[in-house]
Amino acid sequence: MCMLKNLHSNKVKTLQAPIPLFLGLILVSQCLTGCHPTRDVVSQEDTLFRIKAHETVYIQLEACLTCGYDWFLEPGDTMAIKLVSKSSQPKNPDFNIVGGNATETWKFIALQTGDHLLVFNYKRPWEEEIEKTKTIRIVVTN
Repeated sequence: MCMLKNLHSNKVKTLQAPIPLFLGLILVSQCLTGCHPTRDVVSQEDTLFRIKAHETVYIQLEACLTCGYDWFLEPGDTMAIKLVSKSSQPKNPDFNIVGGNATETWKFIALQTGDHLLVFNYKRPWEEEIEKTKTIRIVVTN
């Protein structure tokens, strides 16, 4: 809401901008200047992903974080596929359950074309033994 006062009188006018239109224009301008296309989430069964350069890919892996297990990404070519973020969401809303599973979501952006491998190891950080390995192949084209 905007308040305007007429200099020649003491009347105050109240203007209400069309908020939805304004927000819509902001969203459109953001997408035209910087949004990157995204892909759907990858399930644990997917091992091959074909995307274009500068697209974002999400990979979801199930983990038992309360048991100490976590997924660790092996070092790779960060100039080709860049990790943007990693987050986790418990499967059960009761956060006090020990042994409850969570879904880890890894967000990557493809920076260079080519055939790339992401290797994830599932283990406890204080142990050497790897419980399982998940390899995902990402083919990036122009």
